[in-house]
Amino acid sequence: MKFFTQYDRPPRMQENFTKREQKTYVEDIDKKTGERILREDVPVDIYEKIQEYAEETKISNLFKRYNMTLNLKDNLKLDENQIIDMTNLPENLIETMAVIDNAKNIFERQSTEIKQKFNNDFKQFIAGSENGQIVEILNQELKTQHTQPKMPSYQEILNTMQKQNEMIASLTANKQEQTTAQKEIINE
Repeated sequence: MKFFTQYDRPPRMQENFTKREQKTYVEDIDKKTGERILREDVPVDIYEKIQEYAEETKISNLFKRYNMTLNLKDNLKLDENQIIDMTNLPENLIETMAVIDNAKNIFERQSTEIKQKFNNDFKQFIAGSENGQIVEILNQELKTQHTQPKMPSYQEILNTMQKQNEMIASLTANKQEQTTAQKEIINE
């Protein structure tokens, strides 16, 4: 019996990879010598083997199996004809983080009454920018106060909320691009 090493390897059988059929081999033991022998078995049709798994790997079937849907109107909640101005959006992560830090500073400078309306939570304060709740509260505060508030802080709040809304709009636009790409993949 011959022992093979990494320097003295057994002979390999070369195969053409462009063939439609792939040879299969079965390992047998020679009854006389006790050596292991590879002998050729029934060839397998590669195309048929691939087609066996085609239905399992189709994206539409995966969506059905896991009860997933691609409904753009529900995912994006945007009108189809809506135009979004994205000229004042931050261009990179550092600028985006600076906008968020600025909004946190504005939140920290507010009175305790305003903070309590948002449960002293910055995330709820930012969420209020989407539905206009911040503007209403600040307008009510301005009417109830007899002293003239600092206009820069109020203006900063409005500018920051506008930037936040623009960031949200850009994120939804990116989501819309992703979902259209997913639709194209599914349609293929």
